[in-house]
Amino acid sequence: TNENEFPVSFIQESGKVIGLEYGTCPFNVLSNYQEFFKKSTFGEETEVQMQEINYVEDNKNNTRLVITHTKSNISQQSPSLWSHSIPLAHALEIPEIGSVHCPSQKLSSLGIQLKPRFPKTRIGVVVMLTDNNSRLLITRRASGLRTFPSAWVLPGGHLDPNESITQAGIRECFEETGIKCDESSIKLFGLWESNYPTSAEKCQENGQIGGHHIVVYLIAKINPNQHPEFDLKLQKQETDLAFWISPQTLKFITSPTTFS
Repeated sequence: TNENEFPVSFIQESGKVIGLEYGTCPFNVLSNYQEFFKKSTFGEETEVQMQEINYVEDNKNNTRLVITHTKSNISQQSPSLWSHSIPLAHALEIPEIGSVHCPSQKLSSLGIQLKPRFPKTRIGVVVMLTDNNSRLLITRRASGLRTFPSAWVLPGGHLDPNESITQAGIRECFEETGIKCDESSIKLFGLWESNYPTSAEKCQENGQIGGHHIVVYLIAKINPNQHPEFDLKLQKQETDLAFWISPQTLKFITSPTTFS
């Protein structure tokens, strides 16, 4: 986007456009859509607050997320990659797995305003990349990174200027892991509000929310010309470890039973 526009915007039923400022929870902006709020269960035990949205604009000349429930309010001046119902979600407190409330929502409920690190919430993109055996590629962030050091994540990052969301996902995955995506396989999975630190208390201690993004999750398959192990080449400044994990193993290690 240009510097006068918000990367993430919401269109209300009245047609008014609201840009998402840094540190503002999108669920607070969408408070007039309470009838759409729901708790969605992933697997059997994990719940997140979720909102169904129906429009994401992906245009390398002006990439932005436009979130609305009313399709008639959407500008058709720019081409869109996705225009259908997709989930927007964020964290709820789940003590069994050490999860905490969305920091931006909790700080707002307490009437606490922290100095923003940036003026506007930013767009991030990650790739849920699978190989021919349905294994998922996960990576560990380097210990010296400013946000989420040593955390296990999916490959991804920020958008470069004049880059679309899909282009950013493909580039970031290759830069961090050496693995190329099959571009024809890419699909949109959903959006996740990401905060760092991950608790309101730690944000207060630091005096700011150090990272606030709406992260676009893409699903992709490995390029058929790539070997999942032999072609794995890590960008050590950002990624110090990676491996392919089966869905069954991933479900086991992230279950509340395993955490407890």
